[in-house]
This record gives sequence, C-alpha cells and structure tokens, in this order.
Amino acid sequence: MRTLSALCVALWGVGLLSAQAVDLDDALPGFVSGDRGFGECPDDAITGQAPGECGTNQWYFYSDYEFCSGTLCHRLRCENFPPSGLLDPNDPNQWIGTITWYGVYVTEPVPDGCTKPQHNFRIRFYDDDSGNVDPNNWVYEEHVTAVAHWLDYVILCLDCGVADVWRFEAVLSTPRQMAKGWFSIQGEGTPGCFFLWAGSNQGDNRFAAWWETNAAGTLTYPTDRCDLNYCFGVRTIGACCDDRTATCQEDFPEDACIALGGRFHRDAPCSTFGDPNYPGDPNCPNTACGAALGACCHDNGNCEQLTALDCLVHPCRGDCDCDADVDFDDINPFVDCLGGGPCCSFDNADCNGDGTINFDDINCFVGKLGLPCTRSERISLWFGPCSSCDLCCKLDCNDPNLGVTHPEIELCGQ
Repeated sequence: MRTLSALCVALWGVGLLSAQAVDLDDALPGFVSGDRGFGECPDDAITGQAPGECGTNQWYFYSDYEFCSGTLCHRLRCENFPPSGLLDPNDPNQWIGTITWYGVYVTEPVPDGCTKPQHNFRIRFYDDDSGNVDPNNWVYEEHVTAVAHWLDYVILCLDCGVADVWRFEAVLSTPRQMAKGWFSIQGEGTPGCFFLWAGSNQGDNRFAAWWETNAAGTLTYPTDRCDLNYCFGVRTIGACCDDRTATCQEDFPEDACIALGGRFHRDAPCSTFGDPNYPGDPNCPNTACGAALGACCHDNGNCEQLTALDCLVHPCRGDCDCDADVDFDDINPFVDCLGGGPCCSFDNADCNGDGTINFDDINCFVGKLGLPCTRSERISLWFGPCSSCDLCCKLDCNDPNLGVTHPEIELCGQ
C-alpha cells in the first residue's frame, strides 16, 4: 500500500503551537518540522544564525509596524551581528548584499494564520554601541518586497488555526560594509496580519526589542529566548530554478537559491536551463527547469529517480475525472478504469491503494462519494535535483512514537 499514514504527515507537515494570548513579550512558542524544513546558512554565506529551538520551544517574535499593544505601537526586534568576531568592511566578499530569514504571519487577538498580498518589510542597520543599539540612530534603511517561499509545513495553533512558515529573501540595493552592528526586520502593511520573526538557538543569547512609539522607554534586551535567525550573503545575482514548482526567477540571489534547494546560473537568464551549450555542473545535468531528476522516496521504503512533479503526487482516491472531488461525475470514469480503459490518474482509480484497479476498489469508491480531495494523501518525499536514493530514510509510519524512535524524520525531504 502506498498511502502515507496521517501520523507521518502530521510530523512532516505540521508543527505545534500552544494556544494562548500574546504574552508581555508578545512572542509565541511552537515546534516545527517539515518537507523543506529549517536549515543552516549556506557554506558561502557571510555569517548568520539558523532557526532552532530555545529550550523546548521554537519561538516566534512579533516585529511588525502595524502591531500595537494599548498605546504602544510599531513593534520591532533587532539582532546583532556577526555572532562572533568581526567582518572585514574592505573585503567585497563580506559586504552584506542579501538577507534570508524565516517567519510566519498571524492575526490577533487569537493567533491564527493569515497571508499578505505582498511581503513588504523595512530593514534597518544600526552601528554597535559598546554591545548595545541606539534605536534612534540607524545608519541605513531600505523598504523591500521580499521573495517568499512557503516551506510545505505550518505551525498549528491549537483551538484556533494554522500559520504557514515562510522563508524570506531580500536583496539590498546598496550592500552594507560593516565590521559589526545591529539590524532589524519589520513587517509592513496589511493591518491585522502581523509578521513574527523565527528565533534561533545560535548566537550570543541576546537581542533587542522596542516599541517605536516610545523607543527609549521600551528598549529591552531579552536573554531567555535565545536569538533571531538570519543569513547574510554576498549580492551574487542570477537565474534560480526551483524544480519542485518548475518555476525560474531571474536577478535572484545565489545564497537564497541554494537555501531554497534550487539550481543557480550566475549572471544568466532562465533560458539557460535546458540549453545544451550552457557550461553547467558536470555532476548534475542541465535540464529544463522542473525536469531535473532526484531521489523520490516512497513511504513503503522504495526509491526511484523522478522529477519533483512526478514524485510529489497527491492522489485523491476515487477522483476518476481528476477535478479535485469525488462525486457522481466520477462513476463512469471509474467504471471505464475497472474495464481496463484509460484513467486520468491510476492512483486515483486504485481507491484502496493496493497497486491494482479491480472490484476490490468498489466499496472504497462508494465510501468516498461526496468527499473533497485533501492534502493528507501525499505518498512520497523528493530530495532535490540530482539527489541520490542513498539519502532516503525508511520509517515505520504506524509507530505512535515515531518522533522519538526515528529522530531522523527531521532530515526526510531536506
């Protein structure tokens, strides 16, 4: 049987977020793992701090211009950099040109997921003042529309809803040449839908927070919630192909493309993917965007080389006309499939998931009439372009203690 159990989907696709009102520090605790998941900064990043749990929780911190608490408004978080040592302002390879970070959007007063039509942020840099920051003395400001990628998992707010986890990337118009300092990321626009910055368990266990309506009077340096996540990169631009979605973007930062798990062509257009004359990676054929093969690991432990589109199939058992629901319109196509005729989707007609289409599927089909398709029937994980089946992990999806007995589950799909 090829259908992935609900338990595995819950662990791969959903994190847990306690239902509670926003506390005095206006931060929410949670736990997240997912198909793409959090990752370390790329090897060629200038510096950074990966997201991670502080104690037993992955923290999310409000940092949004629209967020208020009583008379206090414009909540802001600020992180110092680098985590240790100094950057060389005279080395172009250490000029901060791109920023990558993780976060979520939620509503208030009860946290629930929301979305914004554009991912707008204000980024500011501040000089370091003997280990502290002066909120009123910033040295560089830029308003950006970040490139946002949903990571195929969510945080779950019990009794209220879910919030998608996003990876954001922004390219600065003017790279920053700084030995050390502070920087802030603050969500803009869309009142009622607020940005929360994901925490990090790396760094110096200290960041800054204040309300801009009273910056001097509300400045604090929390030390009990670890740090904030980010990756700084050099402003290297080119074409980035995301084979999972078969989409390509030009003028895209290289470090952000690598963090996405994409293929990057420096100083080149998207048309170079699939071009036989482009000098690509000898270890990874230069296929068209979306056509790269990679390890497709099925829940039964088998693995094969497939494209992401062919691997990440979400079968809807019983949907024999492939219109995203199971209704009376599916009866004739189902009968055709039973008789050996063409099927729009073999997996959909194989209603009981036993690998064959026969009379054993009839009761399952009847039971699904009137039901919509759901995302819970995902059957496989794709490990990225040119990945090897050696990366696949085999899991007992019926094990109720899966997260304990198989800690490697957090590596699946990375």
